[in-house]
Amino acid sequence: MENSNRNSDFHWESLYSVSNDQKYDIINRVHRLDGTEDEEVIESFRKEWDEVQTEGDDPSLVEKFEKAITRFHEKKERVTQSIEGKRALIAQANEIKDSDDFFKTAEAFKKLQADWRELGYSGKELNDPLWEEFSEVNDYFFNRRSEFFEEQNEKRAEAKELKEALIERAEGLQDSTDWFKTSKEQREMMDEWKEAGFASREVENALWERFNAARQVFYKAQEAFFKELREKEAVAKEKKLALIEETNELKDSLDFDTVRTRFDEMMEAWKEAGHSGRKHEEALWTKFREGRDHFYSRLSESSSQTREERRTEAFDKLNEINDKIDSLEDLNAAISAKLSQLENRPQDEQTIQEIAATHIYIEQNERNIDSLLAESRKLEKELDRL
Repeated sequence: MENSNRNSDFHWESLYSVSNDQKYDIINRVHRLDGTEDEEVIESFRKEWDEVQTEGDDPSLVEKFEKAITRFHEKKERVTQSIEGKRALIAQANEIKDSDDFFKTAEAFKKLQADWRELGYSGKELNDPLWEEFSEVNDYFFNRRSEFFEEQNEKRAEAKELKEALIERAEGLQDSTDWFKTSKEQREMMDEWKEAGFASREVENALWERFNAARQVFYKAQEAFFKELREKEAVAKEKKLALIEETNELKDSLDFDTVRTRFDEMMEAWKEAGHSGRKHEEALWTKFREGRDHFYSRLSESSSQTREERRTEAFDKLNEINDKIDSLEDLNAAISAKLSQLENRPQDEQTIQEIAATHIYIEQNERNIDSLLAESRKLEKELDRL
C-alpha cells in the first residue's frame, strides 16, 4: 500500500512537471511572436493552453500567459503603427526626392530619418524591406544633391579660371588711351564676367576687387581725358567766337588784299583752335563760313580774277574742306569714345536721352562729311578744268 502511494505521488508530480513545461513553452512561443500575426494565432495558443491544463498547475503561469498575450497585443499595436508610419514617411520622401532646394530638402530628409528611428521595429517580414525602400529614396535624393554640388564645384572652378583670365585682360588694358576701342572691350569683358557665373564665396569678392580696380584705372583716366578735352573745347569756343567777330568786322572791307591775307591767317587760327564741342562746333563754323563767303563773294564781284587766282582760291577752298573733313572725323572719334562711356553708365532716363542725342549728332556729322566730300570732288573737277 505504501509503495502504491509512492507510485501515485510520483505519477502526479511527473504529470504536473510535463504540464508546466508545456505551458512555459507556450508562454515562450507567445513571447517570440513577431507582432504581425493574426488573432487566429492567439486563439490557437489559448486552445493549446486549455488542452494542457491539469489540476494543481502553477497558478502563476496563468498570469504569465495572460501577460504574454497582453504584451503581444501591445507589440502588435506598435508594429502596426510602425508599418503605417514608415509607409507614410516613404510617401513623404517620394514627394520631395526631386526637389532642387537641396539645403531645405536635406533637412527634411534628416527629420524623416529621425522619425523613422522613433517608429521602431516593423516585424520580421516588413522591417528590412521597408527600410530598403526608404533608403533607396534617401539615396536617390542625396546622390542627386552630391551630383549637383559636384557640378557646382566644377562650374565654380571654371568661373574662377575665366575670371582670372578676364582680370589679366583688364590689367593689360588699364593704361590704354584708345578710349573708344577699349571702352568697347571693357563692356564685352563685363558681359563675360557676368556670364562666367559665381566662383565661390571664398574667392568671388577678391576676384571682383581686382577686376574692378583695373577697370577703374582705365575709366578714371578716360574721365580725366574728357574733362581736359572739355576744358580745351571751351578755350577753342572762345577763340572761334573771337574769329567770327573779327570776320564780321572785316567781311565788308574794301581792302581786299589785306583782308584776304588776314582771312587766310584766321583760317589757320581756326584750325589751331581745335574742336569746340559737339554742341557748338557746327553753329560756330556756319557763322565763320558766312562771313568768309560774304567777303569772297564781294571779292569775286569786284574784279575778274585771273586763271591762276581762281586756281589758288580753289586750292584754298579744297584745303579748307579737307581740314573740315579731318576735323569732323576727329570729332566723331571723340564723340564715339564719349558714347561708349555713356553706354557704360547705369541706364537711367537722362543717360538714355544723352545716348540718343549723341547718336543723332554722329549721324549729322557723317552727313556733313558726305556733303563736304561731294563739294571736294566738285572743286577737284573745277581745278581739272582750270
